[in-house]
Amino acid sequence: MSRTVHRGIRQCPCQDCRESPKSATAEQHQTINWVVASFDEKGRRLFVAYLASQSGRGAIEHLAQITGMSPNTIRRGLADLKQPLEDSPYRVRQPGGGRKPVEKKRSGRHPGFGESVARCYGR
Repeated sequence: MSRTVHRGIRQCPCQDCRESPKSATAEQHQTINWVVASFDEKGRRLFVAYLASQSGRGAIEHLAQITGMSPNTIRRGLADLKQPLEDSPYRVRQPGGGRKPVEKKRSGRHPGFGESVARCYGR
């Protein structure tokens, strides 16, 4: 059974993965990217931050190269890991964040549009 993932699986551009794509390191990087692709944005941030917290110095930059995430995003995830869970753990974005609904975007875009259509058709 195949599982559909909405986000594509990234290929790691590091030298180890390019030179020997069948190596244990390349397989580890591919597995990390496969898992990251299955999460939403908050899950990606927290998972990669957890991996960075388990590694030593330079882990943020190394994981940023593997996953394609910004080092600032990984740092934000590290800060999120130190915070207690919110009241709504299922919310990915802040209230009001994200793309606005189409109805709100289009309201006011063409003022009087309905009235001009009515005049054209004699209504």
